[in-house]
Amino acid sequence: MPIVALPKQRHSMQDEGSSLKVVIPSRKNYFAMFFLGFWLIGWAFGEIMVGGIFLAGIAQLLFKTPEILPEVGEGGIAGLFGVGLFMLVWLTIWTAGGGYALYTFLWHLTGKENIEVNYDWIKIQRAIFGFGRTKEYVASHIKDLRVTPWAADHNIFGWSRASSVWGMSGGGLLAFDYGAKTFRFAAGIDEAEAKQILETVVARFPQYRVHNRETG
Repeated sequence: MPIVALPKQRHSMQDEGSSLKVVIPSRKNYFAMFFLGFWLIGWAFGEIMVGGIFLAGIAQLLFKTPEILPEVGEGGIAGLFGVGLFMLVWLTIWTAGGGYALYTFLWHLTGKENIEVNYDWIKIQRAIFGFGRTKEYVASHIKDLRVTPWAADHNIFGWSRASSVWGMSGGGLLAFDYGAKTFRFAAGIDEAEAKQILETVVARFPQYRVHNRETG
């Protein structure tokens, strides 16, 4: 009977002396990358074409109004305005959708979740090409750092679950309570690996360890 090979961990960890740095690369979904890559080509074509038509119409109204007004006819200005407004709304939605798709594609391609832990805070950053907003959580307000399976507290039909299909969920299997809200991180790893990270963190910084509570 063949022996199952021991899976390799996806994260890397570095001890900086006063802090631990954990880097988790994005989980690659090659079908999503392939699909989004082709979709973005079509998106760029539509963005350029409709955007060009819209800007050309604006330029005509601004610089050639006296010439075109007789040709437009009665009520034509209102019609032009309606068409322009529709194109503006369409272009806005199209641009927003394409921006999200582009971000998703780049996240699959080069995204990394950078986690830094020390006695004073936990910093979490989702970075693409090394750039991304870093969120800092003060240690004194962090309670119950733990591993929490995704299905435990998420609606399978919710936005977060839908985003996870594309690898874009901001959550993860590690969680802590911060004030009146629970924050999740360390996406892209399995539960066993999340437990490995947790064990290393609490061994290095015992203040984050979950303390057993007496039940009565």
